[in-house]
Amino acid sequence: MLINRPELLKKVSSYKDTKLIKILSGVRGCGKSTLLQMYQNLLTEQGTIPNQIQSFNLLNITDNSLLDMQNLQDHILKNLVSDKMNYIFLQEIQVIKNFGRLVNSLFLQENIDIYLSVSNSKIQAFEISNIIEKNYIFIPIYPLSFKEYLSGCKGKSKDECFEDYIRYSSFPGIFSLSKISESDNYLRKLYETGIQADIIENRKIKDLDKFSAVLRDMAESIGEYTSVNKIAKVLISSEKRLDNITLMNYIDDLCDSYVFYKIYRWDIYRKNLLKIQNKYYSVDVGLRNLFLDNTVTDTEKMIENIVFLELKRRGYKVYAGKIRTNVIDFVAQNQNGTEYFQVSEEIREGKSCIKKFEALKTIRDNHPKYILTKDSESCLYCGVKIRNVVDWLSGEAEN
Repeated sequence: MLINRPELLKKVSSYKDTKLIKILSGVRGCGKSTLLQMYQNLLTEQGTIPNQIQSFNLLNITDNSLLDMQNLQDHILKNLVSDKMNYIFLQEIQVIKNFGRLVNSLFLQENIDIYLSVSNSKIQAFEISNIIEKNYIFIPIYPLSFKEYLSGCKGKSKDECFEDYIRYSSFPGIFSLSKISESDNYLRKLYETGIQADIIENRKIKDLDKFSAVLRDMAESIGEYTSVNKIAKVLISSEKRLDNITLMNYIDDLCDSYVFYKIYRWDIYRKNLLKIQNKYYSVDVGLRNLFLDNTVTDTEKMIENIVFLELKRRGYKVYAGKIRTNVIDFVAQNQNGTEYFQVSEEIREGKSCIKKFEALKTIRDNHPKYILTKDSESCLYCGVKIRNVVDWLSGEAEN
């Protein structure tokens, strides 16, 4: 089943025919290729003829000679339609060595509109830094939002779909499975033959056992303040000692491949950034469940992870908040200002929610403050906006 992603499609379309290189970045399997295909279909519907579109999935190409930068460039230039705009799609461009030079060459052509997709931020940053005059725009792509997921979740209530969303996965490929319960096999194959294989090849990792131990500890610790020393102590206790440099490289590898996202702390009282004791969140809670052998029972952590990803999708810069000794799950900032978010599985019962509510009350500014929870309808209490997280994720909760 093909899941429509109208908001992303609208965003990509908004840059059509602009002298900007459009770069879609995200983890393998998040839907970059499908989105670009949707966009190509839209171009055709709008009157673009097929010869104006050249599309190359460089991970699945039949003519290996096109993996050479010069050969690919010659092929593209040879097949241009001279008197019309040409749309060039280069998927997983990091496969091409020195792809920055290729993109620069194409960019100089007046009648070329360029679209790239990448799955590794470190490789892309090195090459993209060489692109002419920095004429590019990044469009981050994540797995399905809950609102997008709902459009493919048929025959179930919204709450039942949310339980599936947490338990199985937000990767679009699960809708191509005959049974959603087969998601574990799908995710394992996606990770082992795609994401992990890329990391091992790019960074020449030899000790897969220790790398996997780092992966599991990061998955276990989502939403917690984490440091290299803290992870190192956990590895020592499991007899998997790693030096700090190698450990830092492994963590960077997982973030560069968009398996995890790192966020810094923001001191709300002093209004400055703290770059120690970071937090990490997984790109997909289903993938995280797989890393932990499906033994996960910490629903509140998983909901917090999902809220983090949704804030990123909505274009916020996201930080972990600190105000004196209190913790705020998320400080979300955009061009409209700052908002504060706490996530609690339940609000009617539980000390966790009371603690998070009290933390919000210590913030002495007028920016919006939210508690997102599963068991409440929307209401306002002592200046704090309490919202049902399922409604908030599906876009149905009031601001």
